[in-house]
Amino acid sequence: MQHSDAPWKALKRARDAVESMKAKKEPAEQAECWQDFLVHLERIWNKAEAHFSKSPKWGGWCSPYARLRKKDPLLSYLRHARNADEHTTNPISTKTNGGIAINPAQGSSLFIRRMETKDGRLVRLDADVPVRFQIVDGEAVPIPVIDSGVEYALPTSHRDKPITPKFVEMAELAIRFYEDALKNAETFFVK
Repeated sequence: MQHSDAPWKALKRARDAVESMKAKKEPAEQAECWQDFLVHLERIWNKAEAHFSKSPKWGGWCSPYARLRKKDPLLSYLRHARNADEHTTNPISTKTNGGIAINPAQGSSLFIRRMETKDGRLVRLDADVPVRFQIVDGEAVPIPVIDSGVEYALPTSHRDKPITPKFVEMAELAIRFYEDALKNAETFFVK
């Protein structure tokens, strides 16, 4: 069987979406990059299947990967998030509010003895050390998704290891999974 560039191009586009997501500061732009990532991630599998399924050995070879795509919390969530985005009007992310963080100007500990605000403005702050104020941007974050009437919770593990359900971490783990699958398929099928 010959090599096909199609699944690798989808992998590259998924990676590009993640890099773009990392660079975005606006939650709406982060969410758009997430949607793009999900489309290209699923396309990796679809293109690999379209190419490698020409071999009669594909069904047996791909079954462990297909099983993981259904059973692994991360991989299953990503498939269903993509489906929810493509086939429903249900949201797949939300925006966290930004805010202001008060931290010590130096060191790692801070005790605020008294803080007063009036009309949304800080009027008094009595702390044990000098403070530093930091603007914390809001961000887009994943949420549980509904696909075909079934709710899929945010994943907390991938391949039996705990994960944090954040866009970039989930995306990078998924890209590694699909890249390994493609490499293994090439080793097995391409002669």
